[in-house]
Amino acid sequence: MKGKRGLSPVIAVLLLILITVAAVTLVATFLIPFVKDTLNDSTECVDYKSYFTFEENFEDGDKVIQYNCYDSEGNHGASIKAGSIDAEKEKLVDGFDLVFIKEGSSEKARATSDPLGVSDVTMLAGGAIEIPSSGELRTYVYSSENRNQFDKVEVHAVLKSGRVCEASDSIKFIQCDSTEVTLG
Repeated sequence: MKGKRGLSPVIAVLLLILITVAAVTLVATFLIPFVKDTLNDSTECVDYKSYFTFEENFEDGDKVIQYNCYDSEGNHGASIKAGSIDAEKEKLVDGFDLVFIKEGSSEKARATSDPLGVSDVTMLAGGAIEIPSSGELRTYVYSSENRNQFDKVEVHAVLKSGRVCEASDSIKFIQCDSTEVTLG
């Protein structure tokens, strides 16, 4: 056994320290930012889970009017109410997406608070797009280019970061009663 030598304990300790420092550097450089970004992305929409909802009925004197409906021209009305939320979080909302669904197909329409942005919906009463603030209610009209009559619609909050949150509400459409509601 003469002539065979092992690593000295000092060199072995130095190698272990070097491997540990390299592992910590890799974790700090790649793993921590990855986990932080993933958690931030997955929690960004938590406060907006039920922010936008559909208001089903309005009372006008002795009549109940339903604006979540479609007409024969392919116009779809949707009445959207914003829930209560902290003012700072409300500033992060840019608008919403409406996803119109019919068996096997869907169309997406965006409403944004940006006056220079393109909105795919219009206000029922006309004028500039207004995104509802906490507690407010607005009614919008979407006109399908193909004159589709969709069965259902979902609303998704859109944040200024560009993130589109999961649907916060959905509602089934009914045929509009032409004597009460004009969407076009």
